[in-house]
Amino acid sequence: HNQVYWRLDNYLGLGSSAASTLKEGSLARHYTQNQSLQEFASSQCFSGYEEEHVDANQQIEEYVMMALRTNAGIDKQVFAARYQKDFDCLFASAISSLDSSWYSDTTQFFVLTEYGFMVIDEILLRLALEIS
Repeated sequence: HNQVYWRLDNYLGLGSSAASTLKEGSLARHYTQNQSLQEFASSQCFSGYEEEHVDANQQIEEYVMMALRTNAGIDKQVFAARYQKDFDCLFASAISSLDSSWYSDTTQFFVLTEYGFMVIDEILLRLALEIS
């Protein structure tokens, strides 16, 4: 379950306070169950779930945010296959504004260094501003 979550693959959460993410093609939806345990136990099956449609830009933001929180970082080929965008082109301006000690950037991966993990919020903000 944990690796599925970090890779933003489809997962289904059932029960009180459960969350799910389901994708089909370029469409993605998040489902959350926010009922208390007592409300959930007395409700009809699958009632009380809230649905959120996730647009393409939000999907990219989520992927960047999740992938950079892992030691593997962003696999540029996976990024291109998922979003039909070139990572280096999309984020060139933001990456050039970052301190080079914050990351390792190869032809295949963009990975944060130990110091980069300490300033991840700043990095994510700069990258997010490039998504449109």
